[in-house]
Amino acid sequence: IIAINPQNINTKRINVKDIIYDNNAIYLFTKTGKVQKLDLNLKVIKEIKFPFAVFSAVMGMEKLYAVEKSGYLIEMDKNLETFKVYELPSEIEKQMFAFKDRLFYGKYYLKID
Repeated sequence: IIAINPQNINTKRINVKDIIYDNNAIYLFTKTGKVQKLDLNLKVIKEIKFPFAVFSAVMGMEKLYAVEKSGYLIEMDKNLETFKVYELPSEIEKQMFAFKDRLFYGKYYLKID
C-alpha cells in the first residue's frame, strides 16, 4: 500500500484482502483475518484479529461490515473497539461484493440499515 501526501510518501507491505477509506482513516482487511485502522501516514491506530477468518466482502457505512467465508457477518464500530458476529444461513461459496448499503451474493442481496 502506498500513501502519498504533500509532505511524504509512505508504504506498507501487507497481504490485503480489501481496503476501505473513510474520513481520514484507512481500514485494511487482511487475508489472515486482521482488521487494521490506519491513519493517512499508514500508522496503525487500532487492530483486531479474528482467528481463522477469511473475508469474502467488506463494506463501510456508519459501522464496518465483513462477511466471513464460513458463513458469518461481522459488524464493527469504526474504532475497532466493539463487534458483533451474526450467523448467515450458509457458507459463502461464490463471489460476493458490496455496493452502497447492500452485499450481493449470486441472485441474493443483504441490505444493511
